[in-house]
Amino acid sequence: MADRSSTKHLQVIRCACTLIVVISALAGSLAFGDSVTPRTLVEMREVSGLSISPNGKFAAVRINKPSVALNRLQVSWHLVAIDGSSSPRQLADAGEPIFISSGEITANEDPQWSSDSQWIYYLARHGQEVQIWRTRTDGITEQLTKDDSDVQQFGFNADRSRIAYIVGASRQAILDAESKEARNGVLVGNDMMSPLPTLVQNVQHIGRWTTFRRMGQDPASARASFPAGHLLASEPIATKIIDIATGQVRVATSEESVDATSWLSSAPTWTKSSWTGIRQSPDGERVAYFDQEPVSRLELRVPFKALFIATRERPNQPSRCADPRCRGISGGVIGWSGDQKEVFFAADDGDGRATLYAWDVDRESVREVKRTDGLLGARAGEYRFAGCPMIGEIAVCSTASAIAISLKDGSSRVLFDPNIELRAAKKGRVEFVSWANKLKFESHGTLVYPSGYQPGRRYPLVITTYWCRGFLRGGVADGAPEYVLADQGFMVLCLEFAHLYLPTQGHASDLVPERYPRALVELESAIDYLVRRGLVDRSRVGASGLSYGGNALSYAVTHSTAFAAVALRHAGVWEPEFLMFYPIGHPLGDWMRRYYGATASGSPRAREAWSEISTSLRAAKIDAAVLIQADSIEWLTALPVYTAMRNLGKTVEMYVYPDEGHQLAQPIHRLVNYERNVDWLRFWLQEFEDSDPTKKGQYGRWRTMRTERGQRLGS
Repeated sequence: MADRSSTKHLQVIRCACTLIVVISALAGSLAFGDSVTPRTLVEMREVSGLSISPNGKFAAVRINKPSVALNRLQVSWHLVAIDGSSSPRQLADAGEPIFISSGEITANEDPQWSSDSQWIYYLARHGQEVQIWRTRTDGITEQLTKDDSDVQQFGFNADRSRIAYIVGASRQAILDAESKEARNGVLVGNDMMSPLPTLVQNVQHIGRWTTFRRMGQDPASARASFPAGHLLASEPIATKIIDIATGQVRVATSEESVDATSWLSSAPTWTKSSWTGIRQSPDGERVAYFDQEPVSRLELRVPFKALFIATRERPNQPSRCADPRCRGISGGVIGWSGDQKEVFFAADDGDGRATLYAWDVDRESVREVKRTDGLLGARAGEYRFAGCPMIGEIAVCSTASAIAISLKDGSSRVLFDPNIELRAAKKGRVEFVSWANKLKFESHGTLVYPSGYQPGRRYPLVITTYWCRGFLRGGVADGAPEYVLADQGFMVLCLEFAHLYLPTQGHASDLVPERYPRALVELESAIDYLVRRGLVDRSRVGASGLSYGGNALSYAVTHSTAFAAVALRHAGVWEPEFLMFYPIGHPLGDWMRRYYGATASGSPRAREAWSEISTSLRAAKIDAAVLIQADSIEWLTALPVYTAMRNLGKTVEMYVYPDEGHQLAQPIHRLVNYERNVDWLRFWLQEFEDSDPTKKGQYGRWRTMRTERGQRLGS
């Protein structure tokens, strides 16, 4: 496909600011024309919950506000009048953030309204417990449960007179289990959270360090998925009932426990667990939903989802939307038209932009309602569709700003931008670009031009990876900040890895999974494309990456000399040392052996496989200057790479952030990570040193590295 580009300016906010009029109290300190700074990006506000009242007059919005000064995430509820007749106001403190995963991602939650539109109900963490709370539209807040266990989920019955909620083991029982294990010793087995450096109290969970264990392969996941939980996470759950009128809480009867299944989900009971984004037709006889296409567990590609309709009478005979626009790597159903003739849905085809469509079910035709420049209806920290509430013929979604979209003609009006100061900040010109690579598939990304760009001049280039949806903050998990680097004279490309969505031909018997060579092709083709356009200097190219982005760049620097410097949050692809963490029978270890076709036997085939995959074994091939900023949970996975490079006299520096997981959660760590990445890339690609006296030691080390590197490379 021919090169395609546009010069449309973007002001896309990743934070899913789906529904608010201006809340001036949230505005930051940027003045008109100021540059975007690392701190500005760290302290961006994000919407983590959203729901519209039954009467359609109000929206309850939960906002996450990181604070560097406090080094914490502040969460609050706000009430917004849909018609703008009154100013938005803060309703209540939403408690402390509830972190999921390995302690770094917040749990997002859309509140639930009372039938009279007077109260919102939600989960909130205060201290080391999670309970159900409610807040009235005048700000009165009440705690509904005082359970010995943390509330996991809740929902209303049909007339909203009762609430069902579920709990697992009590907090004291979990503490007792941890104490017992500490006394008796930890039995090493296939549930270890390898390669965590500690076996006990290894994950931040509900306000304290908790012992987590693997719980096997997720049978509902088409991809490799290895859920984890506390020591008693597999214990049976209990269902309890709250009577709204009296406030009485009791254990559910057997019959109520069965009924509660439907209370806890908006989906009809006859739907399937694999269906996502389910929306029921007004008459209740049909549902529209997305279901993912089959993907082998040996494939690490992102599965596409397709749009279907199923009927109550024949749920096993769904109708699939045949139009290719009904297929995407992310998407969801927004709702049905009042006459039930159209289904409104959002889809992202993998280029970093989402589109709102309408499917005419009877005519089997699809029309485009609204094309966006970024995410559509996401929530804090997410890169996928989470929902756009509908009010009549209006959908309220996040895109370049918070907008209300007419489902008739796609016209829109801005409701709110919770980071309004960023709209006025100075940012480089932004362009969506795409090009064909040598593997005959299209690559694409978002290109940010340097401030004061001069046509004909070639600039140093930084590539960020590997998703570029919404307001650019450094690719996945905020690596090298694009707008900050552009302000410092870089051309910056956020590369959306298109190869992740392609079917793979390889099998476990192949030496190297296809995705790594494909990643290298995309990275090198991006450089070639920008060089052909006369925009960048090939000798001054850097990159940043986390998770798979770090894996891909680790592979790239051991198989290519295209990069002068890289800043990684995760270093290495897979190393032979990893196998000592994963005995046969461990779910992650068994998957790794199947996927890589490598074993610990030391066979010639295993050695050949590792010699291609392992960054540490190929460290002699690395010419790039490598900065590693790891977290305290996963830093051991980077140690083989760091040690091998140090032993070979290569250019490498490594930091470890305490009390962090796969993604950095503490605002101060996120700020330091940003600033150090910028310093590193500017030093190696621009020969620039910040005059900040506190960085004197940093630049002293780096100058010594540069001298040694020059001697090693003969320059």
